[in-house]
Amino acid sequence: MAPWPLPDDGSGQPPAHRPAPRTSRDRTLADDVVARLVGDERTRLQSIAVEVQNGVAILTGRVDTTDLMFVAGGLAWQTRGIIDVCNVLEPSDRDNDPAGT
Repeated sequence: MAPWPLPDDGSGQPPAHRPAPRTSRDRTLADDVVARLVGDERTRLQSIAVEVQNGVAILTGRVDTTDLMFVAGGLAWQTRGIIDVCNVLEPSDRDNDPAGT
């Protein structure tokens, strides 16, 4: 199997190390998702970072419970203009679960 070639755009850096361009639409969508998260009493005090790239909301950070991870993802999905959600939040309650479930 041949290795997957990286595109040669002349930057000399692999794509993962270049920041993705953010459109004003993505900034507006990120602000909308943040407003929805802050406006909900369940997620208001959680440590959630929001980035939007091409209409995809990326949620990172830590939340208290697995349930809050799903709540935050659901709130992001409910935001008008979001086309997908990448929820990589880490729930603290998993730290106490030896099975990791």
